[in-house]
Amino acid sequence: GRKPEFRRYVQAFSHQIIFAETSALAKIGRRGGGNESGRQLGALLRTRVPLLDEAGYRRRMDAALRLAAASMSHEARQKNAFRGGL
Repeated sequence: GRKPEFRRYVQAFSHQIIFAETSALAKIGRRGGGNESGRQLGALLRTRVPLLDEAGYRRRMDAALRLAAASMSHEARQKNAFRGGL
């Protein structure tokens, strides 16, 4: 994570998610969605919020993905980005 190329990649990719005009969830899904672990996590999360209809679940996931992307972008701009610790 110390390489500037990685930090630039994270910043560029994050902005694609943060400012997507369509669903961030769909955009990430088209790009692999975290592969198998991402699919498993999505399935587990869906079971934990059974009272939400599908549209409500997708809105919440979209917001969570945008927030995570913003957080990653912010981290990538830090001096000691992605080095672990606090």
